[in-house]
Amino acid sequence: MVSSNEHQLRCIERITLNIIWPNFFGRKYLGSIKGVAVTVTVIASSFGPLPLGIGFDVFQSYTQVLMLFLLFPIIGLLCAVLTKKPEKANYKELAS
Repeated sequence: MVSSNEHQLRCIERITLNIIWPNFFGRKYLGSIKGVAVTVTVIASSFGPLPLGIGFDVFQSYTQVLMLFLLFPIIGLLCAVLTKKPEKANYKELAS
């Protein structure tokens, strides 16, 4: 059974992947962009336990490292809010 929080996160992910990315990057290369994003996510997930383990060895607790990890979503949110939508280039004007 899918929890309510997990369902909400999946809905946010669907909005991001299916509405926001095409608006920013167009649909032509969306598959390539998604492929790179998934690859980066998998690699980042594989390195996640390393700083947690080092942090536990240093601080004898996970609290400090988890507090540091909380900065990443906040930074991502700030970047998302401050990002301007790119303007579509008019290639016909550029060619002349």
